[in-house]
Amino acid sequence: MKLIDIFVLRQIRGLFVYGLVTFTFLVLFSASFKTAVKMIVDMETPIAQVSEFLALGVPQSVVVAIPMTILLASILTFSQLSSSGELRAALVSGSSLRRISLSVMVVGFFSFLLSVSLNEFVIPSSVEKMEKLAVEIYREGRAQENDVNFESYYPSGNIKWNLIAQNLDNNVLNNLHLFRYEDQENQLMFSEYFLAEKGLYISEDGSWELLNVVTLSNLGSGRFANLQQDKVRVFFEESPTNIKKLRTKDVQEMNYSNAKKYVSEVRKRGESIKADKLATQTELKIAVPFASIIFSLLGVAMGSSFERKSVGPGMGIGMSMLVIFFYYVVMLIGIALSKIGLSAVVAAWFPNLLFLVVSLFMLLKRENPILFSK
Repeated sequence: MKLIDIFVLRQIRGLFVYGLVTFTFLVLFSASFKTAVKMIVDMETPIAQVSEFLALGVPQSVVVAIPMTILLASILTFSQLSSSGELRAALVSGSSLRRISLSVMVVGFFSFLLSVSLNEFVIPSSVEKMEKLAVEIYREGRAQENDVNFESYYPSGNIKWNLIAQNLDNNVLNNLHLFRYEDQENQLMFSEYFLAEKGLYISEDGSWELLNVVTLSNLGSGRFANLQQDKVRVFFEESPTNIKKLRTKDVQEMNYSNAKKYVSEVRKRGESIKADKLATQTELKIAVPFASIIFSLLGVAMGSSFERKSVGPGMGIGMSMLVIFFYYVVMLIGIALSKIGLSAVVAAWFPNLLFLVVSLFMLLKRENPILFSK
C-alpha cells in the first residue's frame, strides 16, 4: 500500500462518519418527522414510544444515506488532494488516478456490504416492529381506523375476493369491507359487497360470520339490491392464518430471497402488475447499495477537478444531494419503464450502469485531458 493510499483512507474515514451521521439524520427527519409530530401533538404519545419509533427507522435511513455519504467523502477528500497539489505530485511520480481511486472503491465496496447486510438481516425485522408499534400508538391515540387497515387479494376457483379490514386480532376482523367477484365469460365481474362491523372466523372450512352487515348485490343489467342484516354467514375460504400469510406485503419486510419468493407467489395468484412492481423493488434492494461503489468512483472524478480551491463541507453536501437527486430521477424512469414491460433487473440496474459510464468518462477525462481538448 502506497503513502497516497494511506492518506486517502485516513482522510476519507473521518469524512465518511461525518457524512453518514449528517445524511442519516436528514433522511430520517424528512421521512418520519411529520409522523412523529402527529404522534406527540395529536395522540399525546409518550416521548419514549416516539423515540423508539424513530430509532426503528434508523437502519433504513442509513441504507439511503450510505451512497450519498461515500460520494461526499470522495469529493471532499480528492478536492483537498487536488487543491493542495498532492494529487498532481502523485500523478507525476507515476501513479494513475485510476490506481489511486482503488482505495476509495474499497471503502465503497465495504459500504455496499454494510447496506446489503442491513437490508438482509436488520431492516425486515425493524420494519415489522415499526409497523406494530405504529398500530399500537394509533390505537391508543384513537386515530382513524383506516390508518391500520390492510388489504389482501384471494383467489378461490372462479371467485375472487378483495378484503379490506382493520387489524386481525383473535380471529376477529373489525370494520370489514369484503368484495366478491365472479368470472363471467373470462371477465371478472363485481358480484357482492359486504360492509360489516365485525367478522368472526367460526369454522375450519373457511366460514365467517359477519355482524351488523350491509350487503350490496349485483343483480345484473345495471340493477343492485341493498340489504341490511344482523348476521350473515360467508364462505370466504381463507383462515386467519392465511390472511396474515397472504396479506399485501412490502418487500422491505423481507430479505432478498424471501422477497423473490413472495413475488413468485403474487405472480401465481394472477396479479402480474403488482408482481412486476414488487420485482423491481426487490432488485433495488441490491442495486441501490451497489451504487456506493459507483459513487466512490464518481466522487474521485468530481473532487479531483477542483485544483484551485478545495470543496467545503456545505458545497460537498449540496453537490452530493444534487447527484443523488438525478440518480433517483433516473431510477424512477427505470421503474416507470418496468411497468410497460422492461425487465425488473434492467430497470433496477439501469441507473447504476448510466452513472458508471459517466464516472468512467469523467475519470478518463481528468486523467488524460489532452485526449479531450479541442
